[in-house]
Amino acid sequence: MRWEPCWLPETDIPETLHTPLDTATWELEQAGLPVTIKLDQELGSDAYEITDGKGKTQIRGGSTGVLYGAYALLACRRLGLSIPKGVQAPAFALRMNNHWDNMDGTVERGYAGDSLFFEKGGFRKDFSRLRWYARLLASVGINVICLNNVNVHAPAQALTDMRFLPDVAQLSALFAPFGIRLMLAVDFAMPLQAGLPTADPL
Repeated sequence: MRWEPCWLPETDIPETLHTPLDTATWELEQAGLPVTIKLDQELGSDAYEITDGKGKTQIRGGSTGVLYGAYALLACRRLGLSIPKGVQAPAFALRMNNHWDNMDGTVERGYAGDSLFFEKGGFRKDFSRLRWYARLLASVGINVICLNNVNVHAPAQALTDMRFLPDVAQLSALFAPFGIRLMLAVDFAMPLQAGLPTADPL
């Protein structure tokens, strides 16, 4: 079997990226592609349009769309495909990976190793690896990840309080340049634990 190299240039991802526009600019620079990027919020945050002609290439898009446009252009160049015509936008607003990670580092029904996020009751903080993961997800349009198992095991109940919120905020800032937001699964019993008389939402 013949394996093709990834269409994304293999390189360390800098910590200085803060927005999807920063990431799009960096990705295109790594690939050596001279491209003009233009933010246009009227297209919608995730939409983009690539125009290519007369030796000039432009990506016009929303705040995250410019990044999706950059990845689409890189993929087309690597695979020898035609650039998509017209405005492109995801079919669904929510494009999510739901992790079933526990804070001891295990993954419920996980068969590919330990948690990317947690170990020994806390956060792993393997930031370089997580940036690679964020890049992978953004390149295929994922825009939300749930960090923890929907079957919430201790101490994950504390992810929403000050014990772990600074760590959650740190991860949120790491994934934001790739257009990815974080979600947390909460325990159904948390209203009772917070002193409310019932956990019934009605």
